[in-house]
Amino acid sequence: MEGRILEKQAVIEMRAVTKRFVDVIANDKVDLKLYPKEVVGLLGENGAGKTTLMNVLFGYYNLDGGKLLINGEEVTFSSPKDAINHGIAMIHQHFTLVQTQTVLENVMIGMEGSFFLDKKKAAEKLLKIEQEFGLNLDPKAIVWTLSIGEQQKLEILKALYRGAKILIMDEPTAVLAPTETIELFETLHTLVDSGHSIIFISHHLQEVMEICDRVVVLRTGKRVAERNVSDTTIPELASLRVGRELLERLEKGEAKVGIPVLEAKNLKGRNSRGIIAVDDLSFILREGEVLGVAGVSGNGQTELSEILFGQVKPDEGEIFVSG
Repeated sequence: MEGRILEKQAVIEMRAVTKRFVDVIANDKVDLKLYPKEVVGLLGENGAGKTTLMNVLFGYYNLDGGKLLINGEEVTFSSPKDAINHGIAMIHQHFTLVQTQTVLENVMIGMEGSFFLDKKKAAEKLLKIEQEFGLNLDPKAIVWTLSIGEQQKLEILKALYRGAKILIMDEPTAVLAPTETIELFETLHTLVDSGHSIIFISHHLQEVMEICDRVVVLRTGKRVAERNVSDTTIPELASLRVGRELLERLEKGEAKVGIPVLEAKNLKGRNSRGIIAVDDLSFILREGEVLGVAGVSGNGQTELSEILFGQVKPDEGEIFVSG
């Protein structure tokens, strides 16, 4: 998102934020600013303190040191409700949806006085938000029938329905297919153009370069760098993230494979909801070989594993072990 002119007053400012867990300092005097209509990337290896910092911002954890300012005014959050009341929402990697209820019911859950809300008016408000941001979902659809990408749209709709202007996106593309990631980025562009601000946590450097304006790098709980996306590169960000220049190259020799030890032919199986998750799948695993099964979450990997392990019987197909 290169070239955006940012306003001077930060919508969020975290000053020397510190969070401890007994003897572990998860965040050590971290500074972070977010401006209107900006996307800030938050980078760091696992355990660097990214999610902890955002949990502080969203009210899950209390500050052990430092200050939090919203639009220039110091605030204290004791729960996520406080953050929501200040226009902040957090979209988790693992969704917080009630699978057996409808899109509209999920949006209404947690709203003050939701039991007495007029469903017709709520549906009209939801439809207006869907049309404004291109997040089109059937309000009557049951959540478990939605794809992973559609469920993420629902999480965003929940946030917008509550009036959120600041969105924390925690590894949002980890569960998405490539086409769904493209749709998500289109949504984020629309949100930013309408005045929203976003904190984007990701391990994917190419995505950070594509969607973010600035990047803040955490390492072992400390803020170690900040870069404008227009002034940095993927190799630099990778080095900043791990604290050293990445020069290693994996040298792989030619694999010496033997006879087939596991073969699947035309496997077909269903998930726990009765929907086909494995469809006409065949493969051969040979002795001395590592066979990778790739795909984003929810695309049949779990069901395939259950079939191969004998936990679930396939609808169709055959499995051969050692011939």
